[in-house]
Amino acid sequence: MKIAILSPEPLKLPTVYEDRGLEPLASRDVSSLLDTLRSNDVRLILVDLAVKDGPSVLPRIAQALTATDPKPFVALFGLTSGRLSSYNGDVPGVAYPEPATEEMLSQALEEALPYLRLMDQVGALRDEARRLGADLAESNRAVESREEKIARLEKRVFDFFTLSQVGKALASIQGLHELARVFLSMVKEIYDSRNCALLLYDEKRHAFVVETVLGLAPETVSQIVFSISEGLFWQLLNAGEPFPIIDSQGSYRFEQLIRRNQLNLLESELWVPLRVKNSLVGLLTIGKKPDGVPYNNEERSYIAQLANQATVALEAARLNIQKEITARELAKKAENLSILYSVSKAMNFFNDLKRVLNLILDKAVDAVGAQKASLMLLNEESAELVVNVVRGVPPDVEHRINSGEMECAKIKLGEGIAGKVASTRKYMLVDDVRQSGDFADTGRSFVDNILCVPLITSDECIGVINVTNKKNGEKFTQDDVEIMMTLAGQAAVTIYNAKLYYLAITDGLTQLHIHRYFQQRLKEEIARARRFRHPVSLVMLDIDHFKRFNDTYGHQQGDLVLITVARVIRTSIREVDIAARYGGEEFSVICPETNREEAAILAERLRQRVEETSVPSAAGPLSVTISLGVASFPTDGATQEQLIRIADTALYEAKENGRNRVVLAASQPPGPPPVATAKIEPPDLEGEPG
Repeated sequence: MKIAILSPEPLKLPTVYEDRGLEPLASRDVSSLLDTLRSNDVRLILVDLAVKDGPSVLPRIAQALTATDPKPFVALFGLTSGRLSSYNGDVPGVAYPEPATEEMLSQALEEALPYLRLMDQVGALRDEARRLGADLAESNRAVESREEKIARLEKRVFDFFTLSQVGKALASIQGLHELARVFLSMVKEIYDSRNCALLLYDEKRHAFVVETVLGLAPETVSQIVFSISEGLFWQLLNAGEPFPIIDSQGSYRFEQLIRRNQLNLLESELWVPLRVKNSLVGLLTIGKKPDGVPYNNEERSYIAQLANQATVALEAARLNIQKEITARELAKKAENLSILYSVSKAMNFFNDLKRVLNLILDKAVDAVGAQKASLMLLNEESAELVVNVVRGVPPDVEHRINSGEMECAKIKLGEGIAGKVASTRKYMLVDDVRQSGDFADTGRSFVDNILCVPLITSDECIGVINVTNKKNGEKFTQDDVEIMMTLAGQAAVTIYNAKLYYLAITDGLTQLHIHRYFQQRLKEEIARARRFRHPVSLVMLDIDHFKRFNDTYGHQQGDLVLITVARVIRTSIREVDIAARYGGEEFSVICPETNREEAAILAERLRQRVEETSVPSAAGPLSVTISLGVASFPTDGATQEQLIRIADTALYEAKENGRNRVVLAASQPPGPPPVATAKIEPPDLEGEPG
């Protein structure tokens, strides 16, 4: 097995590399490394960022690995900022802030070996499948069997790294309640279960109590106190393996015990004991899946592994609370939790950043009775605070700001009240802004007093919350400060998690969803439509003559065209619609509970608004048009693949019939012909595709 090494000085590899028959191919500059990657079957890449130009070489390495299959495992040493995923996309690997010492090289190899072994198995089975494919008529059954094995192995690879990332993510979260909530969110999202709950063992009460629930009303299950130390049910719990709580007839096992302890209120199907060493520290209960099919052995095994990752973090968080929190801090925490009970219930939407921000700001306004408020997040690249959501301004202005149509003034770190709070990470309470030199009043803000608190997570400020003017006319008090600081601490973790999720599913250029997220959501919406017998429609659209913009005005102008069209899409669809960048200059919009004719209205609205929107350029405003295809489930396609193919076919027909029009599936009449405008058109290049 060959290893590519990029380092300014020769690395002294630990003996374990030689023992495993690994052949090093050393390079001192990125060009040599790229030549090595092109001419050799490299399975492991070691990069010491102490090389010349440091992190700037990473995008070139990532680009070189784009078409590589299977992907080599990349280990980065000396990564002091950013994340591995920022550089290598879907390439598996690890990143260390430490230099490439023998100890770190050994650790990197140990982390890489499980992946490399699995990918070797995948490669071997793929080769065997290809050989069998030459005689497909005689060995079709064998090929299918091996393809299933490949799929299972690839799923094992995915599960392996998912578990690894879950463990790291949970370990980074501070606070038992937040940790529990994030863990339940992961479980519920993976299997789309109706509900789930986490019960933890309370040593003082010698019983299991409900810590966190999702999909259930907390007030319904919060009084459950479950204690057991003998019998068959206890033996099942103590065995530490997931087990069904419902029998094949749909009845509760141990029904008397379940109902006596009100455990039926949890509406669960599967119980997962959480054990640390030889102690039972908690219980994870999971409700039914949407299709009602019981959890199979493979799913139970994966849930058990997921639970093992979480149990260590949960127990560590609980022990830390027991050791470090004093009686006074506990009393204060109880007071704040009581005040912020509604906030904790509202922050269960870490997969929707805008919704999280709106909920947080609403609760901040309610907590202190403020007239106005704003939530600003820090743009790390420009070192500026940017307003994301506001309250207390005229409704039309509030809508335009919160939807992203209107951009507010940005504040540099260290400037003004918000800038100082973000840079010092300390709150500011100003009773009279007219006496403060930090507040830049335009004369139209009507602000008398202001409280600004930082949003801090992992010792870093990610933004601020501003509340101004109490509704009762009084000044903000120290109690208001404490409430807001508590809210901000809880909100910061939620926002951070929501931002991570948002970055993972969002295209960086257009700010629309990525292709993978589109496929997942379309699958979910079709399943939901099938379950409730509702329609769901798909609009596929493509920018007409996009290649011309790139060829004539350059790729930066082409990017601006993509950004402009994406903004029109974003501001023209409903909140329930899901817009994504399908690939290149092609976009898609999923329209839940919408038939083909209704989706056609949306498509025509998009077409008109794009046509009415010009893109600025050095040559003057440029006209842009789009072609759209519309298809609906189940009318036009019964499966996800069929729906995409049929909508894409309608899109192709729109382009073949003159572009700048909407075509519905099943040979529906095309939309209106293009309308001439006075804007500058890209030069006409005959026969050019797109």
